[in-house]
Amino acid sequence: TDGRNLLQLAFGGGRFVAIGTQGAALASTDGIAWRTAATNTTEALRHLAFGNGRWLAATSAGQIYSSDDGETWTLRAVAPDSISQLAFGAGLFVAASSATVGTVLTSPDGETWTRRETATPRPTVSFTSLQYTSDGFLATSGSSAAPILRSTDGLAWSATTIFTPTLASVPTGIAFGNNRYVMTASAPD
Repeated sequence: TDGRNLLQLAFGGGRFVAIGTQGAALASTDGIAWRTAATNTTEALRHLAFGNGRWLAATSAGQIYSSDDGETWTLRAVAPDSISQLAFGAGLFVAASSATVGTVLTSPDGETWTRRETATPRPTVSFTSLQYTSDGFLATSGSSAAPILRSTDGLAWSATTIFTPTLASVPTGIAFGNNRYVMTASAPD
């Protein structure tokens, strides 16, 4: 329509929110009628999470925008690292750092962020996915050294065998639903 592309879509707090390039943001309570949201940025909003009654949208450079209704967005923080993934669970926002491999950033409110190390062995590449499930946070690293990392609280991380790939592959994404894990993977380098 106006040349902007939507990159992420999520549901929380009784509404759908979509974000994208050039600061694009839309909100809908029914998924049919959408309202354009005011983000006051032209940066691409690439990562989206909802928790504690608040939406967070992040740019890859680490700019964190928040909204209570998905329609009016305010720049709240600039994270200490660039961001490759964003999720909420266990009362905490967790962002995967794309600048410091094997590191996550955590925040209870989206404003104050703390850098934390993940697992040993540390992944050799940035996280390719980050989800909160009934088993806690699960992240795929795109690395055969520590392909899937798990944290029950977002603070302490370790490699896990909760889900073991059956093919000679490197996990790139993971989702949980209907009591089942589904994983995407690529061939190792």
